[in-house]
Amino acid sequence: MKQNNYKIGLILLIGIFMNSCNLDIIENQYSDYDNAIKNGFNGNGYIPVEFMKKSMQDIRTILNIDINEALIKFKISNTKEWNDLINALEKCDIKFIEPKSFTIPDWWDLKTKNSTTYCYSDKSGKIFHFSINLESKTIYSWNHLE
Repeated sequence: MKQNNYKIGLILLIGIFMNSCNLDIIENQYSDYDNAIKNGFNGNGYIPVEFMKKSMQDIRTILNIDINEALIKFKISNTKEWNDLINALEKCDIKFIEPKSFTIPDWWDLKTKNSTTYCYSDKSGKIFHFSINLESKTIYSWNHLE
């Protein structure tokens, strides 16, 4: 009987360990800028702080906190804020690489074949990668391991 309890305990421990990796993956959705700020989102390293625009909408994020692998998608509804953001970006030749630590969620509907990639370097020298859907004014950004 003790050996069966030992096996059951070992199986439970292995199950908990295998599942603990998924606990480090956090997915969030905010309806708009005010909702995001109210819930503590301020760019959080996904995007430069100066890209936090008041007309942000439908903000979606997923992050593996252990390795800082992340995706973010959001829309900008104000034309001036959209133009300011787009003008701050520079075209670059970076390719989107799928995350290794989580499955891409359904809301991440980036069409990589027809998209242009952009880069932005903040004041501290951190480089952010973006892909833009000009028609829907949707912005995609990612951090990943290389």
